[in-house]
Amino acid sequence: MTERIVLVLSAGIGDLFLAIPALRAVRRKYPSAKIWLLSSAKAAGYAKICSGADRVLSMPDGPALSHPFKILGLLWSLRRFRPDVAVNLYEVSTAGGDRKMRQLFSLMAPKISYGRRGPRFGSFFNKYVVEGPDDHKTQADYYAELIGMMGAEISPLDANDLPIGPEGEKAASRLLHGIPSGRPLVGLNPASARRSRHWLPQRFAELGDRLGVEHGCDIVILGGPADKSLAETVARRMKRRPIIAAGRLSIEGSLALMKKLDLLVTVHSSMMHAANILGTPYVCLAGPGNMVKDGPSGGDPAKRIIIPPGKDCAPCDRDYCHDHSCMEGIEVDTVYKAATALLWQKGK
Repeated sequence: MTERIVLVLSAGIGDLFLAIPALRAVRRKYPSAKIWLLSSAKAAGYAKICSGADRVLSMPDGPALSHPFKILGLLWSLRRFRPDVAVNLYEVSTAGGDRKMRQLFSLMAPKISYGRRGPRFGSFFNKYVVEGPDDHKTQADYYAELIGMMGAEISPLDANDLPIGPEGEKAASRLLHGIPSGRPLVGLNPASARRSRHWLPQRFAELGDRLGVEHGCDIVILGGPADKSLAETVARRMKRRPIIAAGRLSIEGSLALMKKLDLLVTVHSSMMHAANILGTPYVCLAGPGNMVKDGPSGGDPAKRIIIPPGKDCAPCDRDYCHDHSCMEGIEVDTVYKAATALLWQKGK
């Protein structure tokens, strides 16, 4: 009998968005079980709202030695919980990650474990989904397969999977107070968890200026608390001061703002996944990311344009690249034409 479940998703906010249907499916399948979710620190706050878990624990950011007492407390809690089932939803893609996950599952000592097994990593799970470099599956596909092995049925991603409370709605409305109605509202998201996916700030600024002058668009720059400096860099280069939302809204507030946009122009990031799920038209600069595994899942293909990298070296998981021609090779005019096409589609 399954009474205690630990779900592990130590990944980014976009990965949490994609995993919400799987997390909720586990709750539906095991309504009386005690379910814990081990999340990354940056996604934990929103995970408490959307996951259906009884308890959300967060893995501290940075090296383990920087947070020894937090790590020990976390591991002690998981050890005492003694789950019947433990599931690692995200991929294990490095030797270090394989070692850490193996140790974590050994410490929890679940009666049965589930995970993703690749050619080199993940051999310690009792039951697993086989993962290969050429299988053309998205992260959401893997989540669904794993949860399916537990007997849970998953529903397709839709806008209802991203809950937005009244405070998030109010915060987004306050931010946009004074913006004239009837003008197209375009969001620019220059930030990603990986710096190698960033586009040049001056090109985002030039794009924003062109959309403002030629289409009468109001521009708002999105991002989290860590992205405020990058947002200001883009804003300073623009001829007309945009609204800066970066660092001023919670995840719920950012999602509420996303719903108000006529268009989003973004690098490969969690904001791309949010737009795709919420139905906001968007242009995504693919860059070095894997646009199959880590790309959009579901959504309306007519509402998105994916611009390929300027150099065909993807996929690449580097955080920083000295070459960076995959992003620098993307011209402003290419992105402008894609943005204009989607705005015309909306009648803007």
